[in-house]
Amino acid sequence: MKKIIALALTICIASVSLTACSSEEIAKEAAVDSYSLPKGESYTDIKSNEFVPCAQSGDLSLSFQPSTTQLKVENSKDGSVWYSNPQNASEDINAKQLVKLRMMSTLEIEYTNLSTKKRTTINNYTSNVKSGKYEISMIENGVIFKYPFTEVGKNVFLAVYFEKGALLTRFWYEDFDEKKPDVEISAVSVLPYLVRGFMGEEGYLFLPDGSGATVDFSNIVYSGNAYARNIYGYEPTLITSDYYLDVNKNSVYLPVYGAKVGESAVMAICEKGAEYGVLTAEACGQTSSYARAYVSYKLLNSIEYKVGNTTTELFDKVGSSLDYITTRYIFLDGEDADYSGMARAYRDYLIGDLQLKDTATALYTDIYASVIKKASTVGVPHNKTVSLTDAAELEGIIERLNAEGIEDITVRYRLWNSDEIKGKKIKSANSAAGISFKAIKNIKNAEIYPAVLSLHTYSNGSYFDRLINAAKSITQLPFSWKKHKLSNLNETGEAEYRVSIDWFCKNSDKLIERLKSKGISKLALGDVANSLYCDFKGEGAKRDKTRLVMSEFIKQSDEAFEGLMLDAANAYAAPFADIIYNAPVCHSNHDILCKSVPFYTMVMSGIADCVAPAYNSGVADNALLNTVASGAGFCVAWMSAEMTELSGTQLSGLSNVNFAQTVDDTVSLYKKVDAVYSKINGSRIYAHNYINDSVSLTEYENGLQIYVNFGKEPFVLEDGTQIPAESFTAREGEGQ
Repeated sequence: MKKIIALALTICIASVSLTACSSEEIAKEAAVDSYSLPKGESYTDIKSNEFVPCAQSGDLSLSFQPSTTQLKVENSKDGSVWYSNPQNASEDINAKQLVKLRMMSTLEIEYTNLSTKKRTTINNYTSNVKSGKYEISMIENGVIFKYPFTEVGKNVFLAVYFEKGALLTRFWYEDFDEKKPDVEISAVSVLPYLVRGFMGEEGYLFLPDGSGATVDFSNIVYSGNAYARNIYGYEPTLITSDYYLDVNKNSVYLPVYGAKVGESAVMAICEKGAEYGVLTAEACGQTSSYARAYVSYKLLNSIEYKVGNTTTELFDKVGSSLDYITTRYIFLDGEDADYSGMARAYRDYLIGDLQLKDTATALYTDIYASVIKKASTVGVPHNKTVSLTDAAELEGIIERLNAEGIEDITVRYRLWNSDEIKGKKIKSANSAAGISFKAIKNIKNAEIYPAVLSLHTYSNGSYFDRLINAAKSITQLPFSWKKHKLSNLNETGEAEYRVSIDWFCKNSDKLIERLKSKGISKLALGDVANSLYCDFKGEGAKRDKTRLVMSEFIKQSDEAFEGLMLDAANAYAAPFADIIYNAPVCHSNHDILCKSVPFYTMVMSGIADCVAPAYNSGVADNALLNTVASGAGFCVAWMSAEMTELSGTQLSGLSNVNFAQTVDDTVSLYKKVDAVYSKINGSRIYAHNYINDSVSLTEYENGLQIYVNFGKEPFVLEDGTQIPAESFTAREGEGQ
């Protein structure tokens, strides 16, 4: 119940009533426009090559070059200068001529002819600037550029101005008087070369990939896959393959990226339109001598659809509710000019004026309550509910841990809800067979969060139910995919569906009341916090509408329950959480990524307690070391039942989760971690860096320093302290 947070600052949650949030009503919701652009004064000397000052904000000044409409930001505090475009693009020996022309642009637009299904990419340099077909208007605190794109039949506007000490860009467009038929803007990129660094320069790109990652300017990549990740995860209704098997499907939880160049840095925050964004990055050498990061906003959805031997492309008919796109750029200097400074600045941005909380440490557990298993009675196959950990067994687990001296225990109690374990749409708060929820409520000496993790997804429903209540793809068929086993990823033969947004709106508030009526005081939520999707049913709901609905549900849950736990929460959901389970602690290992950094947990430190994925769930190599380096809570998955009970079930991929067999080793490992974590004393993470390629240092505000040695050899600190290979240690220092 801690957060009626200033999310209006970051995502502008409108007040949505879940009892009546139809797609039509959601469409009426509009984000608060924090800056109403005044009419500008025309600037006519567009042939001038000199940079013209147009705005000042503290130490920052903004100017533009009329002949190119390129921008320059100067920071008088450290003398740094940031240009929107490389100033020697024509001389780049690593760039082809077409790339050099793109490097001169501040806007790139992809448009689609819906009749011919042809896509074309253009930019404002080749389409407007070279021919002088643009207008400039001076406004308070900035400048507006107007580009008439005749290829698209639209006037495109880019406003650049200072607001509250940051540089903002706003993109929007309007049709010509005679609209071009069947031509739509399908994607746009704004200032695609501002966040960049030159080959060999000291510095790096920062990307919010998983926990966070750097792309070093010294890392030259002449080949390798392009980096492109949807902000807040892939759009499932547009992908016909088994997208959910891709481990990177939800790798960008925070809509922020940046660059450190020398002793200065810039951080970009995607604001309006973030849900439509695709974070894109290049390493030095891939297309030019520059590494760069930018976001391309996908405004038109389409899907290839096969009918027999014919493949056709279908486009969505759901009008975009995205009337403009904004990005905020924060310039950092001094000790703030690195990814740690970016994390602190983004944390301040997320919470506004809310007071940060002290972090807490505990033994975090994922306890499995039950599972559905196929059985046969006198030759007749049927499904039965198998208890994995009932109330008495859960109480026994906690008592055993207490006997080991572990008093702070937090439990996420999974698969207790009868609807969820049967694959139904979750409407009730009924317990599965054999589970006494009344007894669970009476368990002491632990914080227990009953979990409902699959509010989006279900598999058990009739044909007519799916036609009415399932989300639809562009094909107007219910979007579905095949379930796979955790153990071998083979198909089970069952199909899974997402609920329609209308259905979610009509039933989610009732679910909150039913959970409260059970006496539940703490609640854990899953997919509503970490995944978005379009619903093309009827008038439809795109990702921004889905985000509004899910955000409002999370907000209402925060108000209804004393404690709220979220799973791998995206930026719009995280500030409502008391605890974030499955917080990312490593990056995706994409080709261009260099170092993994704990940006996510640094941002959330003081907002919510972050918990790493269960160390025994096989999530990644070096799971424990990554957990400690990121400051995330130690988590273990357990059940009371024997491992044989999981055979043939959806949980058959789990291993080493039997409590009796693993408790001794787990307690020993936890005590090793707790010996370090107990010194944190509620402090927040202040900074992180690498001493060398194998040793990281995480610093807390109270001065605590945690060193993690990922290497295969011991490492000796300057004071003689030895860190064994693949281990960690802590020492106290002066606080911040």
